[in-house]
Amino acid sequence: MPLKRSALHDGEVVVVEVRQHWSVTFAPVASAVVVVAAVSAVGIALQPLPVWTLWIAGALVILPVLRAGLALFRWSRHTVTLTSARIVVQRGGFSQEQSQLRLDRVIDVGFRQSILDRLLGRGAVTVELEEGDMAIFPSVRRPKAFAHVVTAELHLRSGGSALAQRELAESVAELTSSRRAQLPSSEYAVDEEHHGTPELDRAAAALPPLARAELEVLLGQFEDGEISAAQFERERFALLRDYGIDPRSSR
Repeated sequence: MPLKRSALHDGEVVVVEVRQHWSVTFAPVASAVVVVAAVSAVGIALQPLPVWTLWIAGALVILPVLRAGLALFRWSRHTVTLTSARIVVQRGGFSQEQSQLRLDRVIDVGFRQSILDRLLGRGAVTVELEEGDMAIFPSVRRPKAFAHVVTAELHLRSGGSALAQRELAESVAELTSSRRAQLPSSEYAVDEEHHGTPELDRAAAALPPLARAELEVLLGQFEDGEISAAQFERERFALLRDYGIDPRSSR
């Protein structure tokens, strides 16, 4: 479940929000599919069957189906949100649990991936804290990009460079895109004379006047420091998608 904007502190903004990888639901969903398929196959092979066998079949499938449904429901409500001040984890089924980690406590950020994790595009993000503790966020989708976003946000908080803003936008683009980003750094144009302001997309000329005006407003907010590079990139993606333009080919 996404972090409610009413839960943000004064001056705090959402940088990026991710879910756990879908594979965390694979076992219960697969078992439910296997049980339903097996019961259905037996029922078809032994037709006709008395009515009371339907009750037995229902009893056999109801538990794995409920487990699969609950797993999907919990997955949909498990989010990891990076804001400009903290990392917020929300999880739970019918009840909700929230935990948070302030960015001013973070020393270093990394990630761990096995071979299977790399094939699936998941992994654990590790966060080292100043007290020597370690926070681990397991089964995060595209953990390298998420760890990069956290690192770049920490760098920006300490007065980072335009390069950090560009790299932050690239990683946010990967996390918010439906497919992996394959863009070289040179494709993210940065105007050094304007303090690292992203250039307007060449595709903006194809947008309706109202959409071009929205894009100009976003750019102005970035230049004025009202939104981060990550927010600019996320809003730009959403705007172009709304008007049927592929955000990944718009530069």
